[in-house]
Amino acid sequence: MKLGKKILLAPVVVLFFLFILGAGTFYSLLMQQGAMDDIFNNRFKGYQTSAKLLNDISTGQGSIARVVNWVAVGHDAGEVDQLIKKQLATMEEDVQLTRKMLKNKDLGKSEKKLYEEALVKLLEYQKAATKVLELAPTGAGGVYANVADQKYDDLNKIVSRLHDLQNKWSNENYAQSIANFNITMVLFIIVFIAAVVLSILVSMIVTRRILKPVQETIGVMKKLADGDLTQNINMASNDEIGELVTSVNTMRTKMGNAVGHA
Repeated sequence: MKLGKKILLAPVVVLFFLFILGAGTFYSLLMQQGAMDDIFNNRFKGYQTSAKLLNDISTGQGSIARVVNWVAVGHDAGEVDQLIKKQLATMEEDVQLTRKMLKNKDLGKSEKKLYEEALVKLLEYQKAATKVLELAPTGAGGVYANVADQKYDDLNKIVSRLHDLQNKWSNENYAQSIANFNITMVLFIIVFIAAVVLSILVSMIVTRRILKPVQETIGVMKKLADGDLTQNINMASNDEIGELVTSVNTMRTKMGNAVGHA
């Protein structure tokens, strides 16, 4: 190996490890991006949806009771009608939102099953609640209130399970994201230390292989300068140092021959 290549060996080793480090970091960043996309596009939105459903059905149940009570005490008919329309619109919005979530291809198997069950219970609750709200102005809404209460309990159980599942998966994804980050940092440190240690070792080895024959050659040339023509450098190398050694040995031989013929 030529001297120039030997000198470049240490930087090449460093560059190799830097490439590994860069590739590993890039892969880790892609993994982190995928985890963040999943957390936002699936877990966060799913959590928002389940939280909205829980809040809407809880608020809606309270609104139904308020409508029945308002009618019973002769509350303003305009406000009663406004509250009824608002609640009907909210229930329809929740039905459409649930159907939209079911179209998401990234839903997990258990998650999709819960959404399907929630939609069935939501439609049943919507039907019962609508009946109560429509009959409330006539004073007969309270008759169907018990049915709506039962449908509410069934729906609330399903949506609560869905909400808990979303919360569990969100925490798991977050924990996995942190774990991947920690692994990346550990690998980064390991590769960095390996790059530094190996570069130092390679530099020491290359320096030694260069300096040893140079020092030996300098020593022989000093002895030749003092008139000692018996010295010979025993070293085989294919680089510039080897050429220098060969030249010095050749010079010593020729000097010895010249002295012998003198």
